[in-house]
Amino acid sequence: MDAWMRTLETSGRADGRGGLSARTVRYVYTILRSALGDAVKHGRLPTNPTDRSTPPSPSEARPPETQAWTADELGRFLRWAEARDPDLAMDWRLLAATGMRRGEALAL
Repeated sequence: MDAWMRTLETSGRADGRGGLSARTVRYVYTILRSALGDAVKHGRLPTNPTDRSTPPSPSEARPPETQAWTADELGRFLRWAEARDPDLAMDWRLLAATGMRRGEALAL
């Protein structure tokens, strides 16, 4: 089980372009552990093989910390967006000024 999880981390992507994040591997492990636990509960397996495995720790699986842009960086991006596509730049300004989430802006 541990070797399988390490393989997911190094080369687990379906498109063959690398591995999965520790967060994704831990999520897969959690689902598999639950399913195998049910198999044990219903007498289909004698033991749960995930009991002896070591998934990525919660600290390894923590999402990466996001960094907000500075005012200068945001201004530089908005100027770039305005030069490329003034209509789309309006959308970026709306998001920057209101803090709307992507889904809220798309709903508009």
